[in-house]
Amino acid sequence: MLNTRFNTRGVLWIGIFVLPVATIFLFGLIGGFTRLDTWISGIAVGLAELAILSFVLFLLHRRRTPGAGAPFYIALGAVIGIYSLFVLLEVILLGYLYRLEEGAYFLIQLMTLIGFVVVMGLVMLAANYAGHQSRKESKGIANQQEMLQRIISTRRQLNLISSEAVPPVDQRMAELEDVIRYSDPISHGFIYEAEHVIQQHLSLLEDQITLFKQSKPDLHTALAEQSLSIIDHMIGAVQDRNSQLLKAKTGCS
Repeated sequence: MLNTRFNTRGVLWIGIFVLPVATIFLFGLIGGFTRLDTWISGIAVGLAELAILSFVLFLLHRRRTPGAGAPFYIALGAVIGIYSLFVLLEVILLGYLYRLEEGAYFLIQLMTLIGFVVVMGLVMLAANYAGHQSRKESKGIANQQEMLQRIISTRRQLNLISSEAVPPVDQRMAELEDVIRYSDPISHGFIYEAEHVIQQHLSLLEDQITLFKQSKPDLHTALAEQSLSIIDHMIGAVQDRNSQLLKAKTGCS
């Protein structure tokens, strides 16, 4: 199967270079190598063949990445298909049936090619943007899940402590967990500082619970109050981060 796929790619690579050149030569031969309109038709058809073969080769080599899935390939194929159809119709109708004047015929084919290149460029830009946004979202979700796992792990450590001071802290940590879980995971350059503050608070909370676990019972109440203060500051930081993100998304200052 791998050999078959490799052979298919090899044939396509050869076809990309050979078929368009052969097509141009064939059209030139049809016109006796003297008619300009046949050369124009040959070049137009050759470029359409090049686009089709390049697309097929691209599909064989594609790597499925976020934002570059089926919609992108469908759009790309549709643009190439429409371009090829236009070229074929122009060659048949304008090049052979109506025999349009060579200058006008060349200009029409050139405008078709330019339009194709522009639309392809827009599709590629849209795909790159979608891919960037998707990767950004995936990274944000991963960071959010990592933070949640750290909080869950810290709560487990907290609940290993036998103390009356534990339940209020655990309840507040559960609220913190919910606030983070239902926050928008997407990050933004404007909120980097706020996210850094959240990470600092989380590290401080982890250290505080470790200290809580290792301390004597008579210190539990004071340590619990300190833990609650850290959690409150962290919840405030998360809410501030969410507000800044909302403003950044809506374009507010």
